[in-house]
This record gives sequence, structure tokens and C-alpha cells, in this order.
Amino acid sequence: MIKKSLLLFALLFIFQSIPMVKCDNYYPLMMEYSTRPWLYSLSQKYGKTINLGNIPDSEYDALEEQKLDYVWMMGMWKLGAYGLRYDRTNQAELSYFKTLLPDFTIDDVIGSPYAITEYVINPDIGTTEDLVNFRKRLNGMGTKLILDFVPNHSAVDCPWNTTNPKYYIHAPKGSVPPYDSSTYLPWGIAYGGEKYDGAWKDTAQLNYWNQDLRDAQIQNLLTIAKYADGIRTDMTQLALNDVIQMDWSNQLSSWGYNKPSTEFWCEAISSVKSQYPDLIFLGEQYWGYDDQLINCGFDFLYDKALLDDLASYKMSDIWNYLNSKISYFPKYAHYTENHDEPRAITKFGSWWQADAGALASFTLPGMRFSFEGQWKGFKNKLDVHLRRAKSEDPIQDVVDFYKKFQNILATDVFRKGTWTLINDCSNKNQLITYRWSYKKSDGSYDKRLVVINFSGSQAYGDVVVSDAYAQSGDNIVITELLTDKQYTRSASQMRSTGLDVIVNSWYAQIFSY
Repeated sequence: MIKKSLLLFALLFIFQSIPMVKCDNYYPLMMEYSTRPWLYSLSQKYGKTINLGNIPDSEYDALEEQKLDYVWMMGMWKLGAYGLRYDRTNQAELSYFKTLLPDFTIDDVIGSPYAITEYVINPDIGTTEDLVNFRKRLNGMGTKLILDFVPNHSAVDCPWNTTNPKYYIHAPKGSVPPYDSSTYLPWGIAYGGEKYDGAWKDTAQLNYWNQDLRDAQIQNLLTIAKYADGIRTDMTQLALNDVIQMDWSNQLSSWGYNKPSTEFWCEAISSVKSQYPDLIFLGEQYWGYDDQLINCGFDFLYDKALLDDLASYKMSDIWNYLNSKISYFPKYAHYTENHDEPRAITKFGSWWQADAGALASFTLPGMRFSFEGQWKGFKNKLDVHLRRAKSEDPIQDVVDFYKKFQNILATDVFRKGTWTLINDCSNKNQLITYRWSYKKSDGSYDKRLVVINFSGSQAYGDVVVSDAYAQSGDNIVITELLTDKQYTRSASQMRSTGLDVIVNSWYAQIFSY
């Protein structure tokens, strides 16, 4: 009896020590589109002006084929003349634009989608009715719509500048003009900005220590929620009280503002989800404020750390990340590129290394976050101020890879399953290993083993698969899904000494068993 109890205790200890993530969420696949450049490219393709209201059926068919859970249409909202004029006259920006587009013209500059005057649809994109119908069309094919919210600032020519100037941060009380032009507009309102990137001079800094501003922004969020299934929030950490105190406390205290006892995001998300409980919040965030933002109710947060660790190619850092961030994975949005980052091929150095990064990122729990053009292997940057990037042809190998990979990901085991990190791998200098399991309605399990070779040479290893069992006898048929090859292996050997794998450089094997 004592021996049996000790055995049960040992088994319980081993089971509890296995790093795993149980599924409390749905892990969606999301694609970011830069809305105005996308519509411009369609206009060029079809030889007529395409807006949100007359997108051809074939383009909806192409979207549906991608098997996306969400599309984020970046840059849907109304902009002002001030920001466009700034972007078209700023010589430093113009010089940069010319490096991106050898045939650059001033008409290519369309203004920053992050200098919003009002949360109404940009008339260059369409009408409110067009937006409503676009969302209905997406929802009808099983895809949901994410739209932007920019909390930190408004456009300089937002009506609030004149109707509600107290919504903004001002130069310290008692300051007299001329104000410091690196920080303030001529009338004393601060430019939008943050400590690392400086002032964004087409924007004005909002004051989240003013409850009236908080209330107005919650109303903006409720407006967006009427037209969306999700909201992506820009530079989310900048609205946190500690960050505001670090950046703006001198200005705010001089005007009698004190640090609030509650966070804006806790108030806002609670208010919005009380009316729209199924709407998700995706937060762009940096600087390590994950816990605060998750506690306020964010469904997903950018996972910049994973991207940087993968792009460093240091396997010790990657394994440390995998072991240390397990509890956060369901709340992270994993990506290898977006509109702020370099294209994945540029970041990783080649298309095959970029694909390996996607294999590692998108087979983890959490949101799988892609950017328009990524699945075609594009390497030319699409700047948010421009209507187009430098033209390039798709890389067929990348197109073929993502077509196969998206079908693998579009299954319940990867969308709803339980993820378990496998530390028992004989070659952790080259291989990343984990598995997925999903209990189906008939009581059986759908299982996946993921083995990624994140190195420049062929990798060999033994990977212990502790849940490998045959339906009868000891032999088990496993299918490698990227190649559709089948193998017969001993289930008991997979559980004990491990599955012997040989994986080509910068590639993976994803086994169904």
C-alpha cells in the first residue's frame, strides 16, 4: 500500500511538473491589412476606384480561402488636413519615402492613420453603410473585423482642440509663449509622443488624468464597438497611470491633476464589454506592463519579446522564453512582422528563416498575427503614410508554405487544444519541441507533435512523446503534415526513449498521431 501511494505521488509530481497550457481561449488566426493601400492596390488591379462598398466578390473569395478568424483593417478612421500637410512638407519624411519608393510622387503620401480627427469612417474609404456591409460580408464567411483605437493622442486638428482643450496636456501652468517647439504646439498643447520616440508632430497629447477625457474616450470605444468584433489599441501602455506620471507629471501637477486611483483601461474595457461581451481587445504594448493590462481585461497583447528572441537565433534565449512565459501564451499575439516591424524576410535574413520563425510563433497558444504580404514573401516595407510599397513578385515557395501551413493551423487541435512544452529533447541546441492535444466530441483525442529545427544545418534528435499510445498493440501510425508522409513507430519507444527525428535546416515536422 505504501509503495502504491509513493508511486501515485511520484506520477502526480511528474504530471504537475510538465509545462502546459490548457485551453481557456480560442487561439485565432488574424491578418492585418493596411486599408487604404489595400483598396488602392485593388483599384490598380481592376482599373477603377475600389472602396469598401464595391470590393469585387473574387476578393472576398480570396479572403475566405485564407481561413482567417479575424482581419484587422488598419486605418479606417477620418483624418485631417493638418497631418497630411505635415507629411507632405516634412523634408526628413519625404527623403525617407523616396528610399522606399524609387518612383515616389507626392500623391503617394496619404497621411498617418494614427492622426485621427474623429471615429467616423474616412470618406476616402467609404461610408458608414459600406463599413456595416463589409463587416456583415466578413462575418458571413466566418471572419470577424478588428478596428483601431488610438488612445494616446488625437490629430492636431481634432475638434477637441478648440471645443475641449482640457482634454489635452498643456505646458506647465505659468509658462508663456513661445513654447518649446520640440514638445508643444504654438498654443501650448503638448505634441503626442513617448519617451523613446519623441514627439509625433501631427498629433496632440491627451490627458488621461482628466475623467472627462476618459469618459469621452469610452464613448469613442463604444462607437467603434458598434462596427467591429474587436478593437486593436495603439501603444496601449501610454495610457497607464505610471507611464503618464513618468512622462507628464510636471505638466499635470502644475494644473492640479493627480494620479487616478483606477486605470483607464479597466474602466474602458469593463464599460465596453458590459454592452459587447464577445468583442475582443488586442493591445499593442511594450515595456513589460503585461500583468496590468491583462488584469484590466485585454484578450491579447503584442508579443515583441518572442520576435526578438527568435530573430537573435540564440537557442538558450528561446528555450528560456518558452519556459518562463508559459502562463502568458494564451494572452499573447505572436507575430514575425507587422506594419511597424521590418518585413519578416528582412528581420530574419531570408524567406526560409522567416518561415521558420512563423512555424515557431504560430504553433504556440495565443493569437497568430500576420501582415498583408507576409504570406507572399514580400520584403519591401509598406509605410503607414504611403498608399503603396515598392512593387515585387511573390515568392512561390513562401506562397506554397503558407497555403499548407494555414490548413494545418485551421484545426481544433491548434485553435482550442492543450499545449505542452517538451523539455525532454536530446538536441535543444537546434530543436524546439512541444505537443498539442484536443479532446473531440466522441471522446477521442486529436494530437500534434511540433519539432522545429531553428538552425542552419540538418538536425537530429530524440523527442519524448509521453502521450503516444496505439489503439491496439504497440505500433502507431504518425503522419507528418507538411509533407503528408506516414511512418509506423513504436508507441512505447516514443514514450520512453523518444521519437527519432531528422529535420532539415530552418524547417519543421508537425506530426499527427
